[in-house]
Amino acid sequence: MPRRPIFLQELYSDRNYASRDQQFARIASTIARLFSQPSVATAAALAEVHALTETLGERMGHAWRADSRAAPQDGESARYVRCWRQSGDQAARQQQLDVVQQLGRELDRLTRARGLRTLFRLMRRGATAAGLEALQQFLETGFDAFAQMVSAEEFLTQVRDRESEWIRALFDDGDVACATELSHLLASDGAH
Repeated sequence: MPRRPIFLQELYSDRNYASRDQQFARIASTIARLFSQPSVATAAALAEVHALTETLGERMGHAWRADSRAAPQDGESARYVRCWRQSGDQAARQQQLDVVQQLGRELDRLTRARGLRTLFRLMRRGATAAGLEALQQFLETGFDAFAQMVSAEEFLTQVRDRESEWIRALFDDGDVACATELSHLLASDGAH
């Protein structure tokens, strides 16, 4: 199985990101003073989507642990659908997707800004001295991932379409149909 791109590992691995998150919180006021308003707004959107994702993930985790109806024959997909519906908040899920879209478009724009990549490179030594290595690595990796795309619009459209359909399905489709579709998706993703 091929390795995930580094930035996707930064977003979706099972690594503990507490130190990176603490580092971000520590420098938030400095970002507000040093960077332009659009950059600060992007950082605020990133913080918003992160907090919302943490909240929704925590609710899902509680539902998963509390799911006493989990039977071996159900399978994890059926359990996931059941827990999603128990912890679900369709408006919050849609808000999460909307903020990700906004953030993606702004990141796409910012990665085209002249001199920003150089600024990140110049910040490395200071970030290391200040104990902000994890945050610096995350910012540089994300910046480079977006900068390598000719345009992020195709990627963002795929994310919007796929996630919108899953939000709809996980709230509206029948249990069996939804769990079956999720099982197929997970099997096809695992094959790549």
